[in-house]
Amino acid sequence: MKTMPNWQQTLTVEISDCDATGRWKPSAMLIRMQEAAECHAAELGFPRQRLLEAGMCWVIYRQRMTLRRVPEFGEALRLCTWPAPVEGVLFPRHYRFETPAGAPLAEATSSWVLIDIHTRRPLRPTALPGSIPTDPEAERPLPGMLRLPADVQALETRRVRWSELDVNGHMNNARYADWLCDALDARRLRTRGLSAWQINYVSEALPDEEIALTAADLGDRFLLGGARAQDGRSVFQAEAVFGPAG
Repeated sequence: MKTMPNWQQTLTVEISDCDATGRWKPSAMLIRMQEAAECHAAELGFPRQRLLEAGMCWVIYRQRMTLRRVPEFGEALRLCTWPAPVEGVLFPRHYRFETPAGAPLAEATSSWVLIDIHTRRPLRPTALPGSIPTDPEAERPLPGMLRLPADVQALETRRVRWSELDVNGHMNNARYADWLCDALDARRLRTRGLSAWQINYVSEALPDEEIALTAADLGDRFLLGGARAQDGRSVFQAEAVFGPAG
């Protein structure tokens, strides 16, 4: 069977995927993207079990979403995803959300890293047992660095809970989006929503670790940082961009 670099799925925004406004929440989008990436990787010959048997797995390094319109409860849409050529140690993967008629809703870019499941250290792409077909013409710029200003505000310290973990034993990438939304002003979320957001994963957040959150509210942009309370080591940075007023 011929494997294609582009994978598509038709889905519906369920009520459990939505926030208090009835809009598709960022963490629910990330879960769908993660599942699509897993399904496509398996179709391309790299199911999770095969990688585990080789002592490796993929983890997300950075991802950014840009929204033209946020889908709402009950809406049908199509999710497309494809891998791009390797850049250094990064495996890029891109996504597109569109209506059944093909009208664009949102686009996302992400970069993944292959790690050793025992040492948790990054592996070179050549360690992958095979090659991934890619479409160089469908490449997009990868998410860049996020820098919080020096005068950040201390928010709170959150503990990584059991329900936030995934099969890799660390906090799932989608849960960071929940932490980001929890730090935002609810009024602005209701009236403006988000037009873009990005999460950069710096180090693993492990069970029962306490993460100290700091933030910078820059008006239309909101930056959130998380560091281990025990040693100050950075865990993640995130950015939310609010949509237009009205």
